[in-house]
Amino acid sequence: MSKNFDCTPVGVEFLEESRNVYKAEEVIRATPEQIFEVFEDPVSWVKWAPPIKKVEWTSPKPFGVGTTR
Repeated sequence: MSKNFDCTPVGVEFLEESRNVYKAEEVIRATPEQIFEVFEDPVSWVKWAPPIKKVEWTSPKPFGVGTTR
């Protein structure tokens, strides 16, 4: 049974003001080029991040700063 919770939009300053901060790190044996190749593949997202069900690019290639999905 899943529950829905109301969320409050916050800005990036929230990360600096929050009393609780959790950090997770993972070492990946791949080049930056290999990592970004996976990031560009929407099917790969659902494989390495199971909570993500679908990714759809809303910006055209080439992807860069300001790209949306």
